[in-house]
Amino acid sequence: MSAFVPGFDFDVFVSYAHVDNVALVPGEVSSGWVHTLVDGLKKLLHQKLGRKEWGTIWIDPRLTGDLSLTPEIRQAVTHSATLLVILSEGYLNSKWCDRERELFCEAARHRGGYEGRVFVVQQTEIDRAHWPEEFTDRIGYEFFKKDRDDAPARTLGMPIPDRSDLAYFNQLDDLSRDLEKCLRTLWAETVRSSPEPEVLLIVPIQSTVFLAETTPDLEDLRDNIKRQLEQSGLRVLPETYYNRSPADFKAAMEKDLAESVLFVQLLGPYSTRKTADLPKGYEGLQLDLAQSANKPIMRWRDPGLDVRSVRNQDHLLAPDVIVMPFEDFKREVQEKVRLLTIPRPDKPPLSEREAFTLVNANTLDLSIADDIRRALDDYHIGYDIIDEKTPLLDLVQSDNYCYDALVVVYGQCEQAWVQSQIRACRQVMLRKKPRPLICAVYVGPPPNKAPLLIKPPRFYFFNNPSDTEFQKFIEAVQAKVASQ
Repeated sequence: MSAFVPGFDFDVFVSYAHVDNVALVPGEVSSGWVHTLVDGLKKLLHQKLGRKEWGTIWIDPRLTGDLSLTPEIRQAVTHSATLLVILSEGYLNSKWCDRERELFCEAARHRGGYEGRVFVVQQTEIDRAHWPEEFTDRIGYEFFKKDRDDAPARTLGMPIPDRSDLAYFNQLDDLSRDLEKCLRTLWAETVRSSPEPEVLLIVPIQSTVFLAETTPDLEDLRDNIKRQLEQSGLRVLPETYYNRSPADFKAAMEKDLAESVLFVQLLGPYSTRKTADLPKGYEGLQLDLAQSANKPIMRWRDPGLDVRSVRNQDHLLAPDVIVMPFEDFKREVQEKVRLLTIPRPDKPPLSEREAFTLVNANTLDLSIADDIRRALDDYHIGYDIIDEKTPLLDLVQSDNYCYDALVVVYGQCEQAWVQSQIRACRQVMLRKKPRPLICAVYVGPPPNKAPLLIKPPRFYFFNNPSDTEFQKFIEAVQAKVASQ
């Protein structure tokens, strides 16, 4: 069977210590932990690559590792597209594993480098300071679990994974998906550089989400949302492990943020330690960098969390933190990315006087109002965003008011507050008949809030800036300006 990636003998070379594949049942090689993992990985790669005949994985079938590095192994490792490392104490103590790594990296350098082509399976917890230098920036796939920080690590799927071992199969699925993406990318690059290219594989441009690092208690939730985002076709950063030096961390994160359309952060009862170099901890540093990069931000905490019991409450009580069930939040993140990446219409020509819109949002919904701001920009419509601290009637009832339209945002805020703002808009609309406002209500996330019990005539109601009702609102605003 030929490799999926042209120009290679194998798609994946598995580098492991034989001591980690010892079968607990004598004579059953296939029951070894490493072989079991690789068998599952093969099946998932066949599914993801589309055909059982696609893709090859090389793994040394010998029972012991006390033999020298054979010509067969040398040939396999230097002619493999990717390297899969089973990291363990046995791996670190194996001179053959060291040599396999050196051979792969040396061969890869002649093909443009090994960055992104090394995948690390952590069979057990290994202090990152002891990782081989070639892949210290790899995040890795944790095939181990700890009941508490001071407890020893327990290898997942040991001795043999069963169908209830969801954590094991989630990690295996993540590994197969990332390998599939890497192999497809290598395939496309190889075919493009071919003098007589075949039919090119179309690699879609992915939207990218930056998913902030979390404290250990939130890692399972972070893995959960990361997995769902990737399954929906989104790229999730960071893909590498950041150096813990605040300066190095900042530089690496700024690079990843530049590629991202959205910053997502999960918050919980714990936070990282604050130091003189890191006065807000890593949570605060990541947020500051996202704000400096002017990225849309979505931060979440569990509605069941008793904030009063948390020592440092400030980051949990910030007005932009979304409080809703986690499954709802995952859907909102996907919807936010969709809104941020929908094709925008060509900007119409500028008129002699640009339209000006007042956007009224409660503090809780200022991040949601950002969707409207972006959409208005696309139509050359100016905006003024105010929160509940500014009296709406005082602002728009002045004889010198200059607004053409008014939008009230209904997201996380109280239903009663929105309804009072809508009534105020209605008053203005009726009083300013010579220059009536074009009024609209943006019903944004979350979706499970109380329905509005008011719908005045001639108001536009829309759920996102891409639906037809929003387009009608824009047309009405533009017609109003053109007629003056």
